Amino acid sequence: MAARTKTAPNPPAPQPASRTTKSRPVSAPPLVVREDWHGFCDLDELPRKAGVPPAGMAKLLVKELADNALDAAGACKFGRLKGNGFYVQNQGDIPGGPPAVAMLFSVGRPQTSSKLYRQAARGMLGNGWRVLAGAVFATGGRIVVRTAGLCLHLTPRADGTTAVRERRTKRLLPEGVTRVAVWLGPAITVGPDALDWAALASEIAAARGGKPPPRPSAHHHTPQSFADLLRDVAAGTTTCQVVECFSGLSGSKASEVCGELTGPAAGVTPAQAVTLFDRMKAAAGAPGHASLGRVGHLPNWGRPRVEDATFTLSGAEIPARIEAWARPARTQGLTVCVNGTPCPAPVSLYVGKNRDEKNGLIVSGAGCTAGLPARPGGRWRCW
Repeated sequence: MAARTKTAPNPPAPQPASRTTKSRPVSAPPLVVREDWHGFCDLDELPRKAGVPPAGMAKLLVKELADNALDAAGACKFGRLKGNGFYVQNQGDIPGGPPAVAMLFSVGRPQTSSKLYRQAARGMLGNGWRVLAGAVFATGGRIVVRTAGLCLHLTPRADGTTAVRERRTKRLLPEGVTRVAVWLGPAITVGPDALDWAALASEIAAARGGKPPPRPSAHHHTPQSFADLLRDVAAGTTTCQVVECFSGLSGSKASEVCGELTGPAAGVTPAQAVTLFDRMKAAAGAPGHASLGRVGHLPNWGRPRVEDATFTLSGAEIPARIEAWARPARTQGLTVCVNGTPCPAPVSLYVGKNRDEKNGLIVSGAGCTAGLPARPGGRWRCW
């Protein structure tokens, strides 16, 4: 009888000795330093800089040029051009010759604007020229400016500057007329509705009768914003020249308020700026709502409902006048204008509940929400 052998099971595989591994620290990505103006040259970032959805870029560009023309001359002409372009024309010349015009349409230049005086003029950012130049660069377009007897072809460049070439032309404009013509690449289409916002701004300007906006007031500023204004004003500007720009402080009154501060505005210390700011507020009273004037009747809209309000900005109380026009329409819609020009931010109008949990019309957009309560029976208390 054969003996049976018993096979021993395989021993377990030896486990490797445990070792404590040191985790290597994850290094943070290097910081990226980029000048702010580069955002104007990127089609993805340009709408954010401009404060408008991409679909509204063409309307915004025409409106920005029209706003500048209306501020300068009180009236302007505009229209579409073949080849995906548009033009804006107004009375008055752009001073300074080719270098000044090229600088005006350069995205890389420092922000240059009179909006820091906080006056009720169209727009408050002062980025219109740079938004336009950025859109032309990003889409591969071109700009032609005819002013002061010159015909200038402008080409925005990647370094933030704008190349300018002077060309002779047989199409001479009347003396004292400026015409800016812009052609864009296919990424932004200048469609039939591209002139809508410019047309509304021009209609409002005509209703105002060419009256200039009210002068800025010291009561609309804070000590800090006034000190920043003195610091950033153009080189060589005296303190008295700045003070004279404010309501109720022209001529000898400005000299009296400035006192010993007769030198360059940029040389005023923060403490001196606060003292000067207090003197200005004491010497000139705060302007009321009547100083804002009214737009009133519009040919296509009739007469508005008018209400006055006051809002606070960093402690400064600023009067506001709200004018609302309404007319029957097949579709609901809302266009908001600020200082006589359409607000480019989208605004929605819908039915919902307000803070009191009551049904009403809700207006929402541009970072603000307002409710319009309904009267008994469901009629809206709008106008």
